Amino acid sequence: MQKELEADYPQAEIIILGINAAGYDDHKAIYEGRDLPWLLDTKEADWWDSWGATFRDVIILDRDLEEAGIFNLTEHNLDKPDEYSALKTLLLDIAGY
Repeated sequence: MQKELEADYPQAEIIILGINAAGYDDHKAIYEGRDLPWLLDTKEADWWDSWGATFRDVIILDRDLEEAGIFNLTEHNLDKPDEYSALKTLLLDIAGY
């Protein structure tokens, strides 16, 4: 999806990245061999808890880095075209496209 957004809507400047909760740095299968950048939360930063994130949440930030939406990948399977489209549309809507 990142490549599609960059190709079709480069001016939207949508950036997708992953973040692991603090203490889960040993789960390399999540990010090894992936194209998307992955960050590891720390106990000091504690983004995971401050956002109230749950497992497989896509937390969408607006241009001011404020939470603008949440899309859970357990509830919404991106292998289904309508779910994939729903996330893509949500990202574009928040970006103003």
